[in-house]
Amino acid sequence: MPDIPFPTKPDYSDYYDYWGYIDWEAYDDASEIYSQEVDSYYAAWESLYDSAVEKYLLAYDEYETQYNEYISKMTRDELRNLLKEETVTLKNTILCYYDGESSSQITDTYHDYRDFAVSKPVLIYESYEETEPARLDITNVQDVEDVRTYALYPEHEKVNIYAIIYGKTQEIEDDTGDYYGVTGSGSRIFYLDDWDEEEKYGNLYMIEITGDELGKSSIYDMEVRSYTMFENNEDIYYFKDCQDDSGDLYRDKKRVDFDVDRYQLYSMKSTSSILYVTDYDEESKEGTLKLYNGNTSIVIGTDVHDFYATDDNFIIYLQDYDIKRLRGDAYLYDGSKQRKVIDEDVSVIIMVQDN
Repeated sequence: MPDIPFPTKPDYSDYYDYWGYIDWEAYDDASEIYSQEVDSYYAAWESLYDSAVEKYLLAYDEYETQYNEYISKMTRDELRNLLKEETVTLKNTILCYYDGESSSQITDTYHDYRDFAVSKPVLIYESYEETEPARLDITNVQDVEDVRTYALYPEHEKVNIYAIIYGKTQEIEDDTGDYYGVTGSGSRIFYLDDWDEEEKYGNLYMIEITGDELGKSSIYDMEVRSYTMFENNEDIYYFKDCQDDSGDLYRDKKRVDFDVDRYQLYSMKSTSSILYVTDYDEESKEGTLKLYNGNTSIVIGTDVHDFYATDDNFIIYLQDYDIKRLRGDAYLYDGSKQRKVIDEDVSVIIMVQDN
């Protein structure tokens, strides 16, 4: 803090020197004058102090600015020296199609795939299109890793979405969407677009595939939060009217159930049925387990903590689970109305896959 030039403090006799005045009235007049001089002194002192503090803060801000500029320059100089020894090699990935007899190149700008069909050669992939020369302001770079990331995932490039059907490449015109997916048979493509960030939903679009041709994109349903498809199932399941992690579950525009947990959907292996959980309670970690066969839903168990479906479509689940003791009762559903108790005080179900 800079030195502050204090004003001269007023001088006044002590109270016991009152006999130096003619009378008490003269003493009181002198005392009032002194008080005024003291007030003036402190007012002047405060003014000088505030002025000194202001000058100090301005000087400190200037020093801090110059110091930060110096550190930034040193960092950039160090980064430039490091970049002289750094090499980032960009390799275009070539995507090819094999028809069983010969292979042909599809593209040399392949970046990543979004989804693919199981029983038909349909693939959705993304490709980068450079819209302007790659430039990077070094003042926005913190370290060498930033340069690597920019080189590998440049923001200046436009992402195009394509579908390959029997080796034939076709661009999906609406490339502003997200979560592109294709049904297991390769008959339909779905994606979300027109996303409302505040409401957390968008419109679900569909593109029909006929032979090796893409159809026109059209809105399949509106105000959709998320959707999912299964390899062995041609149906599309999606959620609307969600609150947190639960919402109304739909299958192909038909509502299946209410208050379904979005993260607990399971497709049965050899059928088109699905398992799902309703009324899930975050505190007890339990809900109602249901089985949907495409037409109706049945309750498998209430207060279910965990579940698994076997390859032969049996369902094993933990019920009445105590999360403090980590214990519950294990039940088996085999398609009959009677649920079979496997064991009590079970902590976890361990699935073992046959080799």
